Amino acid sequence: MLPPCHHQTDDHTFDANVAVDSYLVDHLQFMQEQEETTYQISPSADYLRKPYAAVTSADRRTMLEWSYDIVRACAISREIACVGAQYFDRFLCTPSRRARAAAASRREFQLAFIACVVIALKCRAGMKVEAVFVSETICQNLYDEAEVLAMERDVLSALQWRLNGPSPHEFVAGLVALLPPSAACATEGSADGDPLAERLTVLANAQAERAMLDYSTALRQSPSSIAYEALMGAMQSIGTDAFLPLDRLAWIGNIDLVTNSKPEDCGAPARPIPALSILVPWCSAVSSSTPGSPLTSSTQYLDMLSIADSKQYAKNYSSPVSSMLDGF
Repeated sequence: MLPPCHHQTDDHTFDANVAVDSYLVDHLQFMQEQEETTYQISPSADYLRKPYAAVTSADRRTMLEWSYDIVRACAISREIACVGAQYFDRFLCTPSRRARAAAASRREFQLAFIACVVIALKCRAGMKVEAVFVSETICQNLYDEAEVLAMERDVLSALQWRLNGPSPHEFVAGLVALLPPSAACATEGSADGDPLAERLTVLANAQAERAMLDYSTALRQSPSSIAYEALMGAMQSIGTDAFLPLDRLAWIGNIDLVTNSKPEDCGAPARPIPALSILVPWCSAVSSSTPGSPLTSSTQYLDMLSIADSKQYAKNYSSPVSSMLDGF
């Protein structure tokens, strides 16, 4: 492998015909710098364990599953929901008075998550989302326009308007781009003839979306760690037929070179990435249609946290997804 000009080394382990794009190298390393500095969540942060916390990890999972349904109904990538969850976790870890209130109240907790998803839709999907639409259509008047706007302002203020941190999906795309060209275009072992790079991306994104549902993983692991483990799980799911041993070795070598890490245990980076066995609940062989994954998560009731257990609403209360679809 031929390293970029600013990463030349004396040890040319791989084939010199395989080159790594210098822009891609810079982009991946810049995202690593972002996640390790500006967008890093303090290791001591754990907003659900604060004495005043009245919510649980199950409540967070419910909200994220709901947001997956929302973006799917709008035909938007689930990456936007994951970005919204990243905003939310960072917001709850700030010393903001509003963040503390969100952890202490299920109603405020839900409003904060909705505001973070709306901000992600605006910032990362380029959508114009009016407060009246959020209030009347998505929230069905559970919150009024003033409450929605006020929470958005408080979230942006607490985050200091830092909204461009990397997502696991961006790292997945960057790491897949490090595949040797011959391997990236290979279609061996694919029933529908999709290239290996495309299959890896789809499966790894699904793995990353499942990982984000887990509170501890989302809070403790960096986006690059989640992306790497998701790709390793996707590679196992695809099987050995699609991956020639030398191509696999070259790919891991590319990742190692670009991320400035040292291979351990068959190429796993030395960065603080957990072993696959630690992430068994989410990092497993899956397909894009696996039941129970974010792709097929069930629709929740609108007021998911305060009345989800109230049987009297079970038959008559419509979800925000169905309400949005009715208006299309």
